[in-house]
Amino acid sequence: MKFNHSKIAKKYIKEITSIKYKTGKKKTISMIPYPSGELHLGHIRNYTINDIICRRKKKCMYMGWDSFGLPAENESFKKKIPVKKCVFQKIKQMRKQMFFIGLNINWDYEINTCRKFFYNWTQYIFKLMYKSGYIFRKRGFINWDPVDETSLSDEQSSNGSGWRSGTTLHKKIKEVFFLKIKNILDLSLREIKYSNWPFYIKKSQSNWIGRSLGRIFFIGKDKIFLRNRKFNFLAISIYNPLVKNLVKIRDFFSSSSKVKNLFFNFINIGSSLIPLAITNKFTYDKYYHTLKFNLNEINIYKLKKKIKINYFSINNVDLRFKKIYKILNWNISRQRKWGTPIPLIKCKFCGYQLIKKNLSVLDKKKKKCSICKLPSVVESDTLDTFFDSSYYYLHFFFKNFKILNFLNCRSIYEYIGGKEHTILHLMYARFFTIILNKLGLINFSSPFKKLIIHGVILNKSYFYLKNNVVIWTKKSKNSIYNGLIKMSKSKNNGVNSNKYIKKYGADTLRMYLMFISSIENNIIWDDSKIKGCYRFIKKIWYFGLKLKLNKLENSDFIKKKIASLEENIYIFYSNKKYNKVISFLMQELTLLNKCSGSFLLKKFRNFLINIYPICPIFSCALWDLIYKGKIYFQCIKKFFSEFKKKLIIQINGVNKNYIFNKKKNIKNIIYSLKKVHLFFLNLKRIIFNKEKFINFII
Repeated sequence: MKFNHSKIAKKYIKEITSIKYKTGKKKTISMIPYPSGELHLGHIRNYTINDIICRRKKKCMYMGWDSFGLPAENESFKKKIPVKKCVFQKIKQMRKQMFFIGLNINWDYEINTCRKFFYNWTQYIFKLMYKSGYIFRKRGFINWDPVDETSLSDEQSSNGSGWRSGTTLHKKIKEVFFLKIKNILDLSLREIKYSNWPFYIKKSQSNWIGRSLGRIFFIGKDKIFLRNRKFNFLAISIYNPLVKNLVKIRDFFSSSSKVKNLFFNFINIGSSLIPLAITNKFTYDKYYHTLKFNLNEINIYKLKKKIKINYFSINNVDLRFKKIYKILNWNISRQRKWGTPIPLIKCKFCGYQLIKKNLSVLDKKKKKCSICKLPSVVESDTLDTFFDSSYYYLHFFFKNFKILNFLNCRSIYEYIGGKEHTILHLMYARFFTIILNKLGLINFSSPFKKLIIHGVILNKSYFYLKNNVVIWTKKSKNSIYNGLIKMSKSKNNGVNSNKYIKKYGADTLRMYLMFISSIENNIIWDDSKIKGCYRFIKKIWYFGLKLKLNKLENSDFIKKKIASLEENIYIFYSNKKYNKVISFLMQELTLLNKCSGSFLLKKFRNFLINIYPICPIFSCALWDLIYKGKIYFQCIKKFFSEFKKKLIIQINGVNKNYIFNKKKNIKNIIYSLKKVHLFFLNLKRIIFNKEKFINFII
């Protein structure tokens, strides 16, 4: 029977993507995608990891759509179709891609953040937080993206550029809504410290929160925080109220985007005169920063024309050390239409009031004030898409949009995603979970017990300039090469999986994405070696069809070697080292070529069970040709328990006996052995290596 991946997939794809397993309490989920384009290989890598874990543990995947926000709305502008229609077109397209890559998803638990059921709950949570004081409205400086025409949080700013558009952000004064996180930062740091998350994730989040100790003093009525005990320079941000009205200083800094320090005055701290300067480097921590360095080595500028400035002296020094944090409260307002409506109205007489009934998307009709009953304007801003994604995981505990009781939810056991979400989604989800716990909606404070963080796939990127705005594009004559960056829909450098599935099959693509590197590493995309995985799959197929079932004896050396490989494959699966799993499977197939008879039939059965989570389509087809039952109901652990390893028993370093260490009660077995139990009366100590030996010193 000739190997034809297209015909095999056509017959088995529906079967292996609709397996029904029991829903367990320990859920493994991936970060859900924005339905704003096609799934690229970065998505496929994420979901393949999830599918492998779930198939091995006989569980189904869960999937949903982070439908609100900039990605979906911008895509609809490009296509010139209504945003809702665009979103559901993309969802249909992505579901089709997930089907052909062989993901076994339980669609009964599908979530969609733009469905009324979901965003009604989002509005309910907003109201609860608003009443409890966790959400407040304030006028202040925000990060403004001139291309996407919306405000962004500090976490959505990358080196001063917008997270989606890539354009330089401006500071703008605007009244927006904030989520108050300052009161939960100590608890967040404690949760981070004791969580079972990768160390570098915990370190990055702790550094971003940036807790530090210092002393408080005042310049006039303005409170200042000094972080360092020893310093020789005090820097004030240009956004500080003390200097915001000095037009000449504003003009000085707006002329260049470079970091500058403008001499301002001397201030008296104790008996010393300390230089006071204005800087455009810092925008946080009450806008004051103390620095320790050689003053001759920094650039301090002076204005040509003098400005009259009052002489400030420091007074009311509070010698007690206080805590301060680098992170600011989370700006959750977005000046876009496609997002969860903020359930507030603004009455001319009564101010902002909550609306009892939830709003629908794009509903901007006037509502009556709940107090004076006069027509009032509905809040025009919408909620940040990260507000939705911070708690969507709770919805995976409920089937087909049933009434939610969040007290029945629990932390996600394993959560899979890219390292680029460290101080965005993962940080917000932690803050959100802690607040929901404090409000009594849930009874846990950590969203995810384990994080499986994979690297990103890097690919070449190109752009061109239009009216001084960067437009990301595919390679063309007029495009400019931008180097290797993360594969992304917004950067237009994603690679679609369809062409590889058509040419080599889904199994080959899945295997190649796992084999090319360990999952935690970044990958530079190169498809030149994908043919090697395709040849390996064909080799397995033809080997399985021509199994040597004669009764020749198999050497003990090969038996032990295969047993050792199977044990290592089990361990690598447990540690998520899928590249090593595939490497050892290649070695095992070479050894199986030297086997025959019932031993070969048994070991090839184990081989197919091992390769099934990575390549479910062809392994399911080959299993049906050789064995009875269904491969997806087999358990990897069954044959792992059959491994026999000798545990050597030594007395004073001399070999006396051995046992097979698969036995549970090793101690009693050893005590019953002849030549051994007589020596226990004079026992001094025991040296025990679980894998190799036990040595009794007498």
